[in-house]
Amino acid sequence: MVAVSADDASVWRLHPTAVVPPDLVPLGANALEAWRHANLALHALPLLWRPLDRLRRAEVAARCLGRMALPGRQAGAEANVGQVDGASFGLSFALAQASSALGRPLPGDLAATATIEPGGIAGAVAGVESKVAALVRIAPGIQRLLVAPGDFALAQAAAAGSAIEVVAVQHLSVALDQAFPNLFEDFGEAGRDAEQQKLVLGCLLDLAWGNRGQVRDWEPIRRTADRALTTWPVGEIERKQLVFVQAVALRHEGRAVDLPPPAQSDLLALPQPRRTEYLAHLVQNAADSGQIDTADLESLATSALPDDWGDCFDAHLRLHGALARLWAVTGRAQQALDRAENSTTAWLARRLPHDAAYPLAVWLRLAGALRDTAALGRARAARLQIDAAVELSEPAYLDLAEAQGALALGDDESADALLRKIDPIGNARLPDHVRFSALRHWLRCPMLDGNERLNIENELKVNAKKNTNAARFLLLAKLDEGDAGEARSVIDDLSRVEPQRIGQLLRFAPESANLGEYLARFYPY
Repeated sequence: MVAVSADDASVWRLHPTAVVPPDLVPLGANALEAWRHANLALHALPLLWRPLDRLRRAEVAARCLGRMALPGRQAGAEANVGQVDGASFGLSFALAQASSALGRPLPGDLAATATIEPGGIAGAVAGVESKVAALVRIAPGIQRLLVAPGDFALAQAAAAGSAIEVVAVQHLSVALDQAFPNLFEDFGEAGRDAEQQKLVLGCLLDLAWGNRGQVRDWEPIRRTADRALTTWPVGEIERKQLVFVQAVALRHEGRAVDLPPPAQSDLLALPQPRRTEYLAHLVQNAADSGQIDTADLESLATSALPDDWGDCFDAHLRLHGALARLWAVTGRAQQALDRAENSTTAWLARRLPHDAAYPLAVWLRLAGALRDTAALGRARAARLQIDAAVELSEPAYLDLAEAQGALALGDDESADALLRKIDPIGNARLPDHVRFSALRHWLRCPMLDGNERLNIENELKVNAKKNTNAARFLLLAKLDEGDAGEARSVIDDLSRVEPQRIGQLLRFAPESANLGEYLARFYPY
C-alpha cells in the first residue's frame, strides 16, 4: 500500500493481527471503511467460493517499509504516525482478502492504489504521481501497479523510465485476473467437491435472484457459470440453474438470450416467492432478448399475480414491472405505461425507492414516446420522491429515461441539462448501453453548438467500429434525423446488428406506422 501526506509518501505492508504490536500501525476510520467496501465487493464475485464473512472485521495492521519526502518537504518520523488511513487502500485490501480467502499468496511484484466501491468499481486517488515515485525508490521489486482508469495517464507518466508497468483496472474482477491468472483452474477443481460445488452454486443463484444493484459487473458471474457448465460434473437440476444464471448475467450485459418456458414441475418445485421471482426474470429476459411468442409465459406470469395491487408482495411487484418491460416492446405501450406507473407507486408506498426506480424509468420513457405530457408530469413527481428519499448509486439510467421523455415532449433544455449531468463522453464508468444511448439522444438537443455535436458524432462513430452498442445507437441516431429515403436501409442495418430485438419491435408495430419513426420512438433504451 502507498500513502501520501502533506509532507511525504510512504509504502506499507499489511499484517494480520488481532492485537497491534508496537512495530505496527492500526488502520484509521477511512481505511476501515475501505476494508468493509472491499469485502462487499468480493461478495459479488463468485470466483471466491470460500467464505468471506470472517474477513469483514479487519484484524490487520500495517508496517511501514519506508518514507520519502515530497519536494520541498521533510519526511515525517514513523513514531509520529498514529494510524495509517485512506480510501485509496481499497483495491489493495480487496486483493489481500482474496489472497486470504483463496489461500494463495499475492505476487511479490504487484502493488495497487485505487478506491473500491461495494459494487467492485475501482476509483481514482489523490497524489498518484508521488505514490509511483515512492514505489520506485522504496520498493524496487514492484514491477506492476494497478490503478483506476482515471489515474492511468498520470501514473504511466510518473513511471516512465522505471521498471513499473502501470495497468488500468476498472473493476475488481480485472484486478483479480492480474493477481491470480490461473484462478479458473482452481475453480474447476472446486466443482469436483460436492460441498464446494453447492456453495458456489448457491452464491451464483443468490446473485442472479438478487437486486440487480447488488452487482456492477456481471462478466465474472457469466464466466463462472460458463466454466461450471463446461468443467463440473452436474446433474440436470444444477445444469438448469447454471443456464439460468448464465442468462441473467448475459441480459445484464446487454446480450440477452432466449430462455425456454419452464416445465410446470420445475415451477412447482420452487417456493412461491422464488417462483414469482423466477417468472419475473423470464419475462424480463423475453423483453430483452426479442422473443416473439410469449403467450404461454405471459399466461404463467399473469396467473401468478393477485387481482388486487394491495395484495402484492415484493416479488409480485417485480413481475408487474417485468410485464411492463415486455408490453413496451410488443405493441402495448399504453398498457405498459399504466403497469409501470402502478408498480412505481406501489414501491413508493412501501418506502422502497430503489425498487421504484426501475419501473419509473419505463414510465418516464413511455410518457414521452406516447406524447403524454400529464404522465410525464406524474413521473417527474415520483422521481422527486425518490430523490428526496435516497441517493441512487446509479442515477444515470433514470436521468436518461427522463431526458428521453423530455425530448419527445419538446422540453429540450431539461433534456440537455440531464444529459450533461450524465456526461456520456467523460464518464467511462457508465454501462455501454446507457453511455451510447445518452450520446444518441444528446444529438437531438437543438442547443448543441457545432463542436459539441461533432464531438458526440465522432465518439459514436469511433466506438461503433468495435462496440455493438455504439453501432446500434449510431444507427438509431440516423433514424432520429427522419430521412424517409434512408430509413429502410438503416432499418436493414439495425436488423443485422440486433436481429431479435428489432424483429420483435417490427413484428408488433401497427400496420399504419412509419417504421423508422416507430423504432426511434419505442426502442427501449
